[in-house]
Amino acid sequence: MPDALLGQLDGDAKVWITLCSSSPWGTRVATDFQPQSPARDERANAGFVRRVVGRCAGRVRYWQCNNEPSNTGLLWAGTAAEYVTQLSWPWPPRPLDRVLEPRTRVTPGRSITSR
Repeated sequence: MPDALLGQLDGDAKVWITLCSSSPWGTRVATDFQPQSPARDERANAGFVRRVVGRCAGRVRYWQCNNEPSNTGLLWAGTAAEYVTQLSWPWPPRPLDRVLEPRTRVTPGRSITSR
């Protein structure tokens, strides 16, 4: 899956990849794009995330988990607690991607809000 993207990178170029939990069969809300929702099988999804991270080792600087989960209904079809739970199992306390490359970072999905 990521090979087409990674094949376009020159030299030491690194990218930001957002992994969205959107699937016609693997998420609670069946979709091919939006809204994202919790995985039906947490263990299978965690294995998928780890395989993608391993395949992209050395080429990705930032990993984002979903996009704007605070935008419920449009971009996230779960609760805040479900999003936090989803972050906790594929991305352990010492994230797998940091083991593969120490400078890589995991960022949660965010949205801009005014205060």
